Amino acid sequence: MTVSKNDLRLPADALILYCLYCCGQGTSISIADMISRNERDVSQRISKLSELGLVTGVDSPTEPVTLSTPDGVDAAEKFVAYLFPDQRHKIEQMMAYSVTWN
Repeated sequence: MTVSKNDLRLPADALILYCLYCCGQGTSISIADMISRNERDVSQRISKLSELGLVTGVDSPTEPVTLSTPDGVDAAEKFVAYLFPDQRHKIEQMMAYSVTWN
């Protein structure tokens, strides 16, 4: 499935995707904290991203969420341009390690 800019709520969805892209997985609670957004809003957006086939594992706010490869990875790479450099830098700084997507 090809996802367009119109399918997403930017920059919030791009922040969620980029967060998952950088750290590999996270709960909606940890993602909300990392991107400084309301947890309920992040949870709702993650549900929408799941419907679009970009993320998996959204059964509860405490369950880990991951990108659905390759669509989620492609979207994260495509829409990262919609983030300001300081938003990307904040996420990258919080990562203890980096994930490589093949």
